Amino acid sequence: MSQDPTCVLRLGQYEVNLMKKLGQGGFGVVFAGVDTRSRIKVAAKQIDIKRKERHGSTALSEIKVLQKLPSHQNLIRFLDYHFSQDSFWIVMDFCNMGEMKEYFVAHAPIDLATKVDFMRQIAAALVHLHEAPQQIIHRDLKPNNIMVSYISTDDRPMIKVTDFGLAKVAEEDMTKTFLLSTVAGAVCYLSPEEFARQKYTVLVDVFALGLVFLGMINFDVLGELIPVPPGSQDSMLATMLMPIGMQMLQAAIGGGIQPKLVQHEPDDSPEVTQLKDLIQHMAVYKVEERFTSRQVYDTLDKLYEGIKHSQSPPPARPPDQLAEAGSPRQEPGARAAEAAAHAQDSPERGAAQRDGHRDIGYKLLKEAMGQLLRDRIQDRRRGRERDKHLRALDRGMPLLEMLLGHDERDDQQEGKENETNESEFKEGETVQVVKVSVTRAVGMQENYGGWHNEMAQYLGKTGKVVELVLHVVKVKFEDGKKWSFNPAMLKKVQGEVSPSSRRDKNKRSAMRARQVACHFKRMDIVQIAEDEELVKTLQKGHGGWKDKMKHSLGVKGIVHGVDRDGDVVVECINQDKWYFNPELLIKVEPDENAELAAGDVVLVKDLDFEVAKTLQEEIGEWNIAMAESFGRGGIVKSVLSENKIRVEVSRDAWIFHRALLIQVAKSDELMHAILRKKFRRT
Repeated sequence: MSQDPTCVLRLGQYEVNLMKKLGQGGFGVVFAGVDTRSRIKVAAKQIDIKRKERHGSTALSEIKVLQKLPSHQNLIRFLDYHFSQDSFWIVMDFCNMGEMKEYFVAHAPIDLATKVDFMRQIAAALVHLHEAPQQIIHRDLKPNNIMVSYISTDDRPMIKVTDFGLAKVAEEDMTKTFLLSTVAGAVCYLSPEEFARQKYTVLVDVFALGLVFLGMINFDVLGELIPVPPGSQDSMLATMLMPIGMQMLQAAIGGGIQPKLVQHEPDDSPEVTQLKDLIQHMAVYKVEERFTSRQVYDTLDKLYEGIKHSQSPPPARPPDQLAEAGSPRQEPGARAAEAAAHAQDSPERGAAQRDGHRDIGYKLLKEAMGQLLRDRIQDRRRGRERDKHLRALDRGMPLLEMLLGHDERDDQQEGKENETNESEFKEGETVQVVKVSVTRAVGMQENYGGWHNEMAQYLGKTGKVVELVLHVVKVKFEDGKKWSFNPAMLKKVQGEVSPSSRRDKNKRSAMRARQVACHFKRMDIVQIAEDEELVKTLQKGHGGWKDKMKHSLGVKGIVHGVDRDGDVVVECINQDKWYFNPELLIKVEPDENAELAAGDVVLVKDLDFEVAKTLQEEIGEWNIAMAESFGRGGIVKSVLSENKIRVEVSRDAWIFHRALLIQVAKSDELMHAILRKKFRRT
């Protein structure tokens, strides 16, 4: 019987069965799915960000960690990432034997050699994380995050460490000095230093793993993998209410005796004694006495070599991980595809996988922006007009184009005041074109409808506002001609004012504008104040307040200039453009050496033509048309190498030398700005 299509979500080449939930944690729900090309089962983790806004940053954090995750046979393999239905989705390998506890229950009793084998594999995964070029702290090691897989290419069941939602990638060398202070992870497995909210290192993972091992050796007695010290087996609840890490901290503060995690019995074998001693070196209060993950692995590997001959035969393999009955027909060679898909990852394979995901930040931003556009088209369009816009969206468009025209056209269609018309101009008002030099007018008109030589005769003339289109004001003059202007080239014609008063006001405005222009210059990066009430108050007389400005509070932007009244024109990273009171802006000094990633907002430097050309020729990427991008903002599509960055600027995508780019905002900052618009949140 085929699945109800309404219960199937398509994510690229993967189909997710929303009726088949595999598990649920604090940061997401996992559903069963299938790769439509190979018919191999997969798992898809949903992180719903609409219910809790913090889940958005959590999802982005996890995805960034997963992108940097080094390939290893004991780490879950991540296949794809998507944004759909107000959620982030992470597609990963399906572990056909479930969580480690399920394996222990199904195949009890578990012999010591198998337990040590599993421990050794978990430690191997931890070593790989801790000793990677960019070291990773898992921060949430617990039995629920340790899966078991057993497919046709495996000699025995394989451990897969998963769920990196709380993991942290070092931003600097943390071999000795990298410290964190954020409390994360399941309470039962937290270290004393985490309970004390002290700085901590990768050794918090070792402490948690020691408690996981404690649960493993006690499983035959307790039937649970909960870490319980000797003498507490009759009261697991008490241990859960007062976790071991907290007990150790309280003992240290009060000068008491540290809790004893293991107890040596007369009938313990030498191997069990060694295992208990190892746990005591892992889950120990003093960090300086705690083993490293490498020491843990070496100890377990040596121990396993001495007892692996006594290991029980592996259980029967589960059925092949192919599509279930009722799914589309299996393609020829599906079994071979399974073996290929789940073969141990080689360094080359890992590199290829990372290359395939190098544009993931851009892709997720584009999917999120596409969903925002789709929702608004459905809400505001009808009939053929709606279908036409949806088809245009389906054909695809650059992310920057989506951001530039996301809903301004819709607002204009509905006759609403346009959010990007940050000036006070309204249809029917009388305005005057400022009398500036033709050269300056040409520059001001760039990206605002352009310049025609015939427009020169209208400098200083008055006319009526007849239309507001995106960020352009269309003016009709007495002779019937209509021209589109940059709002900065227009001023409202007020009632009669005495010439002396007008001169005084203009003088004060000019003086203020000069002072502000000394502090804020074109292409400066600024952060907008976040307090809504403060912004409303300080915007009075400085462009005013519009409700849609709340979407831009707290975000970054690029200064486009200072107007004649001394207010600063800022283009926000979500492509909204507003006039701000300069007191609401904080200059952000860019980091010239910041590592760029797909989805980051960047500014192309406006360097001397020959200097820029020389830099571009160094990487073999030069086209004279690229000069039009100098001084403009863009979005990183992908990072091809350390010095070759593909950037979307307007409707073009060019490969720029890294030295030509300035990071304005990271991809997660842009995602946050997009989601605020989508969910109408501030």
